[in-house]
This record gives sequence, C-alpha cells and structure tokens, in this order.
Amino acid sequence: MQGSTGGDDLELSHYVDVLRRRKLVIVVTILVALLAGFAFVKLSTPVYDSTAQVLLRPSSSASDTGAAKASSGSGTGSSATPEIASQVAIILSTSVSDDAKKALHVTDLSVSAAPLGNSNVVGITASAGNAKEAERIAQGYTETYVAKHRDQVAADLKTTTDGLSAQIKTLQDQIAPLDQTLSDLNGRIEATTVATARAPLAAQRDQVAQQRQTLDTRRSDLQQRLDRLALDAASTNPGGLEIVSKASVPSGPSSPQKVRDMALALALGVIAGIAAAFVRDHLDDRIKSAADLHDGTDRPVLGLVPAVRGWHRSDPPLLVTEGEPQSPAGESYARLATVLDLKGATAKLQVIQITSPGPGDGKTTTAANLALAFAQGGRQVVVIDANLRRPRLHRFFDLENYRGLTSVLRGELALADALTEVDGEPSLRVLPSGPIPPNPAELLAGQSTRDLITRLRFEGHLVIIDGPALPVPDAMVVADRVDGVLLVAYLNHTTGTDLAQAAALLAHIDTPFVGTILNGTGRKTARDLASGLRRSRGSQESFGEVKPAPDGTVPSGAEPRVTANK
Repeated sequence: MQGSTGGDDLELSHYVDVLRRRKLVIVVTILVALLAGFAFVKLSTPVYDSTAQVLLRPSSSASDTGAAKASSGSGTGSSATPEIASQVAIILSTSVSDDAKKALHVTDLSVSAAPLGNSNVVGITASAGNAKEAERIAQGYTETYVAKHRDQVAADLKTTTDGLSAQIKTLQDQIAPLDQTLSDLNGRIEATTVATARAPLAAQRDQVAQQRQTLDTRRSDLQQRLDRLALDAASTNPGGLEIVSKASVPSGPSSPQKVRDMALALALGVIAGIAAAFVRDHLDDRIKSAADLHDGTDRPVLGLVPAVRGWHRSDPPLLVTEGEPQSPAGESYARLATVLDLKGATAKLQVIQITSPGPGDGKTTTAANLALAFAQGGRQVVVIDANLRRPRLHRFFDLENYRGLTSVLRGELALADALTEVDGEPSLRVLPSGPIPPNPAELLAGQSTRDLITRLRFEGHLVIIDGPALPVPDAMVVADRVDGVLLVAYLNHTTGTDLAQAAALLAHIDTPFVGTILNGTGRKTARDLASGLRRSRGSQESFGEVKPAPDGTVPSGAEPRVTANK
C-alpha cells in the first residue's frame, strides 16, 4: 500500500511539473481563448428571445365530440387529455407557421416550443435581432396558434353537432310510427271484451313499448351530448387553450451574453491549455529532469550543475570554479569532484573522458571547471582538449592555441613543452588542442595518443579529457583509451533521441560508462533526481557508485576527502 501511495505521489508530482514547465503554453492558450470569446461577444449580432406560455387543457365537450364521432363513424376521435408532444408538433407545423407569417407580415421566423417541466404548459419562444420584434413575433405566433386551434375545434364541434342532430332525427323518425302502433293497440285492447282475445294484444303492445323505450333512451343521451356541445360552442374558449403568460420585451440579448460567454471561453481555454501542455510535453523529446537523464542512460546522475546567468554569452567563457567558487554552480563542481574521487577509491579512475550527446551541452565547461575543482582539492591535474574539430578549452584559461595536443601527437613538440600551467593554480596544467588537423579521428587513433596517456598515467596525474561530442568517431577513439566516461547533458536542450544514441554508442566500448552530469538545472531538479532514483531503485548498475543525497550533497560519512597525488 505504501508503494502504491508513493507511486501516486510521483505521478502527481510529474503532472504538476508538466504544468509548471508548460505554463507559457497554458497561459497563451487561455489568452487566445479569451480573445476569441471577446471577439465573439463584440462581433456577434445580438439575438433577443421572448416567450409566451399556453396552457393546454381539454374542453368539457372533448369526450362528447370523440364519442359522437365514434358513434357516427365520422372519425377516429381524440384523447380527452391533450398529448403535449403532439401539440408541440402542431405549434411548429408549416400550417401554423405560414398563417403566422401572414398575420405578422414577415417572411422568416425563428420559433421554438417546448413543455415547461411536467406541466401542461408549453412555452413558445421567438428569436429576433430586436427586443420588441421578438416580443411581437412570440405573442403573434402564439395568438395565431390559439386562434387556429379554436377554429379547428369550432369546425369539429359543428361537424359533431350536425352528426348528433342527424342521429336524433333518425331516432325520432323511428319512434313516431311506434307511437302510432301503440295508440292502435291500446284502442283495440279497449274495444275487445273477450279476455282471451285481449291477452295477445297486450303482449304485442308491451313489446312495441319496450322497443320505443330503447330508442327514446338513445335519443335522450344524444340530446344531452348535443346540449353540452352547444354550450361549448357558445363559450368564450371553445378550444380549451389559455394564454397564461403573454410575451414580454426581453431586458437583454440571449446571445451573446458577455459574462456567460467569457466564462465559457475561460473554461475552454483552461481545458485546452492543459491538454496542449501535456501534448506538447509528450511530443517534446528534450531532457526535462534528472529522472529523464537517468532513465535514458541507466546510469547514475553524479552531478547537478545549476544554470549560470550569461554563461553562454561570456567571452572569454566563465570559469565559475575560479571566479565564484561559493556559488551554487561552483559548489556543484566541488561535490562532483568529491563523488568521482570516492569512486576512484574503489575503481581506478585516473583518466576520465567527458563527452556529450551533441554540441551545446556544456561538455567543455564541465571539463574546465571539474579540472579546476580537483586541482583546488590538491590533486595534480592535466586537462586535455581532445576536441580537434571545435576546440574551446584554451579560452577558459585565456591561453593561446597555436600549439598543443596535435603538436605532440605529430612529434613536433615535446609533451613537457606543450603543457601550460594555469596562473594561480600550480596543480593544474592544460594541454590545448593545437592546430586543427584535417583528419582528427585518424590522428587520435594512432599509437602516439596511447603513449601520451600512458606517460601521464605513469606520472600520477589525474587526466581529464575534453573529448569530442558524440556520435563523431573521434569520441569513440578517445573513449577506448580512458578509465571511465562521463556523459554531460543540458536540461531542456539535450534530446532523448540524442541521449539514447550516445548511450548505445558507449555501450559498445570496453571503457566503463561511469555516469552522467546534468547542466542548467534549477532548484527543483534536485528533487527530480531524488524521485528519479527512487523510481528506478534496484535497476541501477553503478561503477563504485556513491549516491548523492536528494539535495545533491554527499551522504554523511562520505565528506570531501580529496587528497594530493603528487
């Protein structure tokens, strides 16, 4: 459970870090969304909505009308309770719309209708570019619908009453001869004195009377229905509809609504900005943390060097270990020297090459400052510029470059004459690159390079070689002649693709790939390193590794113990 919680914390930390790194993307996206919302509010034509409300309820004769139609066979009848959905469809029908256009003297209408909740009230809403026009159309359309409905009901009433009247007349026509038959039978019964002759006449009379009673009952029922329909026809609301709320002039437009639309634009901007931040971060292949560097090489991150303002613009380049040794960057180089010195106690690290996945990662800066940090600790250090394509090491120490490594390798100059002491640092000597040769890889691959390194190793010097950047072949040639390789990357500059290629190349040589150094870090990167090491704990295979604490310092019991090696 604890492991799961830790993983969740790391994931949350990752998400927060993405948002922090991509805050500019989020801010720009939000600003674009707000500008779009503002343009929409300003450029959109205002639309005003006005609504009238109609109560749908059946008239008292609705059931009689349906029954009369069913009885007469003149129609299928209608429900006694209005079907709201059907009425909404009728309201929006072409028939009602065409009549409303004629009544309102307009050629186009924007009208909608919908029931209000679960009630029998339907709202009829009209939209227009003018508030008064919206009110006029909503009220006029509603009145047109109500009038059309009442006309239809009146027509249905007339049809029904005519049918009922015809049925009543038919029944009366059937009753009249029965009354005559009953009268004749009664006269014959009174004239007959013989009891046996009167009995059949009485039975015949009772049968005719029963038949008449049935017809008269039906006629009475139809007459009652006809009377109710007559009352409905004479009422002021024969259709059963009532306008319960007239349309009114809206106080403001329904669209655009400044507050609502700007709030929606802000919400969409935030969502889109966060999405864009994660997409941009996913597509961005640059190293964003120490954990990325560790995961990309499967080697420990040995040092974190904070960015120094104006570093790349300095001319000559800034040697922070000399000029600002107490600065965060200067202290970082001192800690890195301590970590490497402790590694050297368990594995022979006398000749170290510093390389990088590509140009601009701070490789030469690291070599110069690290060499000076070792020298300040008492070590006898020789720093060599083996970058024979773009040499820069001499500029850090304000030296000439007309002679140096290439002069020695060609046999033009003795090593002792090519080494230059650094003013104020007698323990540090520099071997510049010398004149740039036409074939750097071929020159470095010769026996002269191996002999030079062997001599320096024999004399007990700590040798730091500023090698070429990968993947040029010169770097691989030099790496095959040293005790260990350090790979330098720059935060938000070195790409994951270049890093993977460099790690793959270093995996093909026999020289140990000791670890990595991350330049250009900020305050948060130390926490990133600690997180990265926790995430990948158990997968590290380090070369005599001494793990820094989360803040980049050497753990207790491993304080700086740089000893002179003279």
